[in-house]
Amino acid sequence: MKRITFAVPALLLFPLLILSGCMDIAVKAKLKPDGSATVTYRTTLDASLVALSKMGDSTKTNKKDDLDLFGDTSRKPGVKLLRKYSKDLPDGRRLSEAVFQAKSISAFGDSNTAITFNTVEGKPHLVWPFKGKKPSAQKDSTDAKAEEMVQAMFAGKSFDFELEMPGKILTASGADSVRGTKAYYHRALMDLMEKDLTVEATSEQP
Repeated sequence: MKRITFAVPALLLFPLLILSGCMDIAVKAKLKPDGSATVTYRTTLDASLVALSKMGDSTKTNKKDDLDLFGDTSRKPGVKLLRKYSKDLPDGRRLSEAVFQAKSISAFGDSNTAITFNTVEGKPHLVWPFKGKKPSAQKDSTDAKAEEMVQAMFAGKSFDFELEMPGKILTASGADSVRGTKAYYHRALMDLMEKDLTVEATSEQP
């Protein structure tokens, strides 16, 4: 199965190594006035993939820990893992969640997706890029078939991002909605392969 790495800070779109189209992804980021942040990552793994993982462990004594998906974020300098858990849902899917904390929101970024937080005219300002893996410009028949498979796997899968700024949000580019201190973004996972998402928000002073 083809993999795609989302540099949602680390998202982070994570870097989690995301199994293409096999899960829905949600990220919540709570930013404080000093630039420190708490970030929660949640993945909902397809029932078919959960079943495959269980088939690979008939004894169930070494159940695969899906939270390994958050390993890259856990190892980032300055990022502390607060808690994590995983549970199987009644419909066969598996929900995994991890909560991280850092003294600077920039700790969740990397060289390709630098996250910046500063003040612009005294107002908190955040820029957080989410970059997907773009398809090759030139494709042979194998590439075309592979892309068709990826598109099929991504069908119906989503990425949701909730940003909480230190004060009431004044501007939030590309947000689907803004409510007080929070901005909400919803994208189809397939769209993130075609187009980058850059979250840029400014809020009032807290």
